[in-house]
Amino acid sequence: MWCKIRILLNTICYLRPIQILYQVYYRFRKFLGVQKNYSNKRFTISKLNWTDGIHYSMSFFGKRKFKFLNQEFSFNDEINWNYSDLGKLWNYNLNYFDFLNQKEIKKEDGLRLMRHFADAYKDIRNGKESYPTSLRIVNWIKFISKNHIKDDDLNKIVKEDSERLISNLEYHILGNHFFENGCALFFSSFYFDDKSYLSKSLKILINELDEQILNDGAHFELSPMYHQVVLLRLLDCINLIELNPDKVDISIAKTFRHKASLMVSWLKQITFSDGSIPLVNDSAQNVYPDSVKLIEYSKKTNIKECLTSLSESGYRMIKNIDYELMIDVGEIGASYQPAHAHADTFNFLLNVKGNSLIVDAGISTYNHSKKRFLERSTRSHNTVSVNDENSSEVWGNFRVGNRAKILELIGGENFIQASHNGYKKFNIIHQRRWEWEHDCILINDKLTGNVSENAKAYFHFHPQSSVSQIHDVIKVNEDLEIDFTNADGIRITDYNYSPTFNRSFDALCIEVKFTEYLVTRIKINT
Repeated sequence: MWCKIRILLNTICYLRPIQILYQVYYRFRKFLGVQKNYSNKRFTISKLNWTDGIHYSMSFFGKRKFKFLNQEFSFNDEINWNYSDLGKLWNYNLNYFDFLNQKEIKKEDGLRLMRHFADAYKDIRNGKESYPTSLRIVNWIKFISKNHIKDDDLNKIVKEDSERLISNLEYHILGNHFFENGCALFFSSFYFDDKSYLSKSLKILINELDEQILNDGAHFELSPMYHQVVLLRLLDCINLIELNPDKVDISIAKTFRHKASLMVSWLKQITFSDGSIPLVNDSAQNVYPDSVKLIEYSKKTNIKECLTSLSESGYRMIKNIDYELMIDVGEIGASYQPAHAHADTFNFLLNVKGNSLIVDAGISTYNHSKKRFLERSTRSHNTVSVNDENSSEVWGNFRVGNRAKILELIGGENFIQASHNGYKKFNIIHQRRWEWEHDCILINDKLTGNVSENAKAYFHFHPQSSVSQIHDVIKVNEDLEIDFTNADGIRITDYNYSPTFNRSFDALCIEVKFTEYLVTRIKINT
């Protein structure tokens, strides 16, 4: 019991007062059964110009067939907008209406789906939560505007969604959710020519862009996937201003452009040469438009190049002719919203000659399960675990209690070294140093303090990699030879590689036991 209380207190202490206040307020309001009527607001529609800057991959396949998160389902009769047999996140995706952005959708199909949703609106449950509401508002306004649709019933739904949203902003969550709330109100302010929406949305967006976009351009939740999501929505807002320049002051566009420029720069640097993003923290492939499409969208909206170096995010990317080495020396992000963080301090990834070799285990689910816990754990990343414990106290679906703090960070032209205190309960400090040359990477792990504790270093390989052990040397395809100094034992074991939701593949991992220090030498066969 005390352990659970301790973890909860260690989690709450990082929250901002406004998060706690609104957690209590919204729960108290729900307990009292306070319900507000959002459907009687008068409104006028302002004709908007809209042209899609980007298309999403197909998720609607005609009639009543949908595919989200690699799970396909066809409704036999009427669409059940509350359908949750495939999980809440699948149901969220159904209610987002992202499929209105796919290239193949026809106007009449989109209209039919929207009208069916409008008919079922009074009984909608998950879809009326603020996050799916925010995405749906943007998607409906874009689709209605580009197709020049005049439909009072649909406009009433957008208005009611907007009114409910502005009364239920996600102050208790913040992060990317709160940013999406602001973007939705920004679109609504243009569509309904509503000054109150505009004022609230600009206050959110300007403050949150300043808060959430770090100096090196990274989104502060440190997930490349959510970085893509936030950049996409920011580009949508810029596109909206460009197409409807009389709606806001030109200085707003300037602010948005500056942040988008930083974000594009970071995305370019962190993206591998094959166009994929590192699957660090909660990141997955093929969920949102990829880096290539987003960079193309940024060019369409005339975002200028901005040259920055990876710094505040804690990520480093070393690229040369033969390999790409991605290193994580950052802390849990964001401190008060670590929902998508993993216990992965000092993780690293390695691509050789354009192929993924040493990879992150990835994520396959957000459902509360042992698998979700495992995918966030230290042993699922290419770093060191002590006594089979996590470097940061991940728990629940999206919570973190005690977390590793970076104590030292130094670097030069061909090395970086850092230490963290994630194992302070064992009186241990973990230091890791990377050194790299054109054909060799050295990793030095050193534990100081109670060095009698059991430590394991993990190295996860892509499923298509051939991994073999000859004495103390690990061979990976014809590309790598890995040897270890001071290892107490080397074991090849299995793990599940999950590059995207609901997809897992059998793969191999190296588990190396050591006590005080370990030197890993990765020889790259050029």
